[in-house]
This record gives sequence, C-alpha cells and structure tokens, in this order.
Amino acid sequence: MSISSLASRKPLRHVISAALLGLGTLAAGNAAAAIAPLSIEGPIQSIVRNSSTSATMVCDGVTIQINASTVLTSPLHKLTIDMMTSTDAFQAAGYSQLTGLKQQGFVGGTCIMDGMRDDSSGLTIATLMNVSLGETVLVGNVSDAPRKNGKPLAIAGVKIVPIDDARLNAVEPATGLWTDANGTQNLAPYYETVHNNYGFGVDPNSVGFLRNNVTTPDLVSAAGYLGTDGKLYALEIATTNPSNVLDKTPRATITDGDVQDTFVAANDRVVSRGGCLLPTGKTSSVVTLAGEVGGGVWQTFGQAVCTVVLADAPFGRWKLDVPRTTFMGNHVPYRLRITMAGTPTPLYDFIVPQQRVVAIIIP
Repeated sequence: MSISSLASRKPLRHVISAALLGLGTLAAGNAAAAIAPLSIEGPIQSIVRNSSTSATMVCDGVTIQINASTVLTSPLHKLTIDMMTSTDAFQAAGYSQLTGLKQQGFVGGTCIMDGMRDDSSGLTIATLMNVSLGETVLVGNVSDAPRKNGKPLAIAGVKIVPIDDARLNAVEPATGLWTDANGTQNLAPYYETVHNNYGFGVDPNSVGFLRNNVTTPDLVSAAGYLGTDGKLYALEIATTNPSNVLDKTPRATITDGDVQDTFVAANDRVVSRGGCLLPTGKTSSVVTLAGEVGGGVWQTFGQAVCTVVLADAPFGRWKLDVPRTTFMGNHVPYRLRITMAGTPTPLYDFIVPQQRVVAIIIP
C-alpha cells in the first residue's frame, strides 16, 4: 500500500440506494421475501466455539453463525476457526474496552461480516468474516530507525514493532526477517510487513537512511494496534524509500484492492492497483489480476500494463478497474492475486480488507 492510501484504508463502507431500502433489487417486488444479504462492520462482543467447524459471534449487537463454509480472514491472510476463536491474548493488548476484562483474542476487536439474514427467524449466517484487533495508523517522518541511529524504528517517538502472531501475520514463505529487542519477527508473504511504496519487502534494518543523500528522513507509515506498553504493533509498515528489496525477482505486487458486489447481474466491480519490479531493460510489462471466489476457484478479472516510474526504476505501477463484471457463482472474492507476464513470478496474494462494499446501483 502506498503511503498516501494507507491512512485512508478503512474496511467496508456502505452506499445503499433507495432501491435497497425497499428490497426492490433483491426481492423483485415480493414483499414476503425475508432472506436478504447483510453486511456488518463493528465491535466484536463475544465469540463462542460450538464445534470443530462452527462458532457463534456477536458483532455490533447482531448474533452471527459461522460454519464450515464461512471464509475466515484477518487483514493479511486466511484464518482457521481455531485461530479465530482462540482466547490467547495478543502481545500487550491489555484489556477490552467492551468488557473491561483482559483481552481474549479478537473479542473487543472489529468484525467485517458479509452474509445472509432471515428476518423471520432472526438467523444470520456469515459467508465472509474478517476480524482484526485494532485500527491504529501512524504516518510521518522517521524519528528513530536502525539505519539512522541503530535504534528500533519509531514514528513521532512511538516505537513500531512488527506483529509476531500467526493470527495477524502470515508465517511463510518469508522473504526476510526483522530482528530487534523483541526477537526475530517473521515477515508476511501476502503483504510483506516491511515494504516499500511499491509493495516489495525491504530490509527492515535499512529503514531510516537518507534518500538521495539529502537531509530528509524516510516518510514511513505503520498500521496495527497500540499496545499497553506504548508501542504500535504493526501488521504493515511502508516506507517511501524503494531501495534494499530483499527479493529482487521480477514480479508484481498488489497494494490496494476493493471489490463491489451490487447484487445486480453483470454489475459487480473490482478495483485494484500495485507495483512491479521489472526485468532488466524493460520499461513495462503486462499483469493479470484474478480473485479467489470460493472452493479454490480463481476468476480472472482482467489485465493491465505496469509502467516503470523513471525516478525509481526498475519499479513501476499498474492500476486495473473492472466494472460491469459478474462474480462466478455469486461468490465475492476474499483475496486477489497478481501475476506478471514472462517472469518466474511468485504468486502474490492480497486479502481484500473491505471483503464486500455494498453499492446498490440500478443500471
């Protein structure tokens, strides 16, 4: 994610037309229809494990059933039901603002849910469930950093610590390691924890050096949760400096992804953008965007050209806006994948933070 977009990265926004209020596009005029899509973003009040494949969550006051078919994710990757229902406290997470009790896993955090609700019975079943612990963002000049003065990375004096918990960061295949006073931290493969503005994992110990031999320190952004020890535990850290990429294999990345399910045939939409590391001598390359729409099925949405940014060569940027499409099987993609033509490209996945943006548009 780019520095400019990180601060505005907010999950799930609702834009609902008057037609939805009357269920005109969903019930086709049938006032008796009680089952309709439901999307929720709000605080998690409780999570109760029911079986090896099911759980009950109360989020934003709504009781939600989670079953074996529900896709479970955190901001960076797919979760198992064991991970989502774990009561193990996150590092320095402290006490829940909702219950006043010691933080237990994701309770007290935020859920983003898409599913179906039967208003006659009150039953809500989740199709997609995204859980996170907090939404704290810092964007500013480096005040401390390993390359600057050998100290842990800090923004405005707040120390930044990459999250080392498999529920919020992915664990393999790592492209590098962050080592500081807190020990060794694994980088995330889907969205590398410490990355440059083009989405490529960088050597964390290089963050904080002066670009182009001028006196301005790196501009850095960090997103995660604020611990009781005053540190920001970050699931992603971005720096404006494009140098010191750990894996120099030519490939493409995703820095932003948004999906829109309008519930209208051929009117769904995917908007995504990212970077690329171009092969020697090339100034552009074709990239292909796909999304997982359930059951391991991938749907190709389109292609774009990633064009070099001369000031930062061999890095380039791409953007793809695919309106008027239809999600296969009416499944909203929970993650996106980008590949670049003609390169031995490692698959680069991106968990869609919004899951579903409900935008009812009448053609």
